[in-house]
Amino acid sequence: MRRIAIVLTVLAAAGLIGTPALAQKGGSKPPSSKSKDDKKKDDKKQYKPPFKVGSETDPAVALTDIGGRSQTLKDLRGKVVVLHFWSLQPGSAAYDKALAAVAADYSKKGVEFFAIDPNKADVGTGADQYKKLQDYAARSGLSFPIVVDKTYTLVDKFGAQTMAQSIVIDAKGFVRYSGAVNDDPDGKKGDKAVPQLKNALDSVIAGKDVPAATTTPGGPPIKKESGKQPAKGSVK
Repeated sequence: MRRIAIVLTVLAAAGLIGTPALAQKGGSKPPSSKSKDDKKKDDKKQYKPPFKVGSETDPAVALTDIGGRSQTLKDLRGKVVVLHFWSLQPGSAAYDKALAAVAADYSKKGVEFFAIDPNKADVGTGADQYKKLQDYAARSGLSFPIVVDKTYTLVDKFGAQTMAQSIVIDAKGFVRYSGAVNDDPDGKKGDKAVPQLKNALDSVIAGKDVPAATTTPGGPPIKKESGKQPAKGSVK
């Protein structure tokens, strides 16, 4: 048997017999019928804003804070992210104490927080255009990045309605919660207040569904300047 195997090997090397795989018809795979353009279309996902609860967010969405640091949602994949639409208006700032407490606790658990300010009145001019925001954040214990949404890009992408609305994005980039920080803007309920954002974060971190994934956010409504349409692209 060994001699026969050696003879067959020599004959195959000499081309006198074919190997079984090549001797059979259809042994080689036919070329793919898809063009390169078709493959590119298959690979490219379509992200359709506004990104509501259950939607996958576009990883290209950019967050450029007032300190000049820019990150995309792709950079933040693998982490739970909170985008809190916010301003210096009293109705929004009423939630700041509770928001600062949630951020202090959950930042330790790896959650990333961003304040998104679409209120142009909060921004000055010149080199110190963000001084008012920086001073207020320092006084209020808001230590997370502030992103000024001058063109309402993020407002449109997430369908934000008020300047006290929180959006929670899970580690895979899906929106899991949209709504209020709590149900106590006046701070009068104490321990009886429902900590809606905190509850949502607990569920997301535990890998569970959020029981109340959508709640009614408080705060003043977001009003775009009349006659101006939101610009497409990254936040400036």
